[in-house]
Amino acid sequence: MNMLGYGFPLVGGLFFLFYLGIMIYMIYLFHVLATSNKKIAESMEILVNKIDKLIHRDSQ
Repeated sequence: MNMLGYGFPLVGGLFFLFYLGIMIYMIYLFHVLATSNKKIAESMEILVNKIDKLIHRDSQ
């Protein structure tokens, strides 16, 4: 019975560390995705501008 009493806070601490690790990983993953999406958005914007210039040049 004493083992359970001493072991439970340890298990609770391990769960806390586990969830903390998941939270940090999720924040890191979100940051990586946000920065890569920004690069994709910038390259898409350049592409759209080039297509836009081509369309306007053809229509004149």
